[in-house]
Amino acid sequence: MCHPYGYQVEVFENMTEEEFLGELAEKTTSVTLREFTPDGVRISYNLQGKIRGQYDADHMETVEAIFKQDARTSSNRSAWTRRSTAKCS
Repeated sequence: MCHPYGYQVEVFENMTEEEFLGELAEKTTSVTLREFTPDGVRISYNLQGKIRGQYDADHMETVEAIFKQDARTSSNRSAWTRRSTAKCS
């Protein structure tokens, strides 16, 4: 996962090598502060990257989020992935 401020978190929980589909490397391309409200700050950010593994693809994602004053967040994501090549076993 990629956080809008640039640091990344990798999660691989009990995944065997046979289950691994690929790796997503992405960058945050823009961050927009939408609104300051009593509930928190509404932002949107765009991500672009590539998936490499059992198949290769380009990935684009837009996230709309609210960062609340008590440090909780909620978000909506829309993503687009275009498969570029399939790797045969």
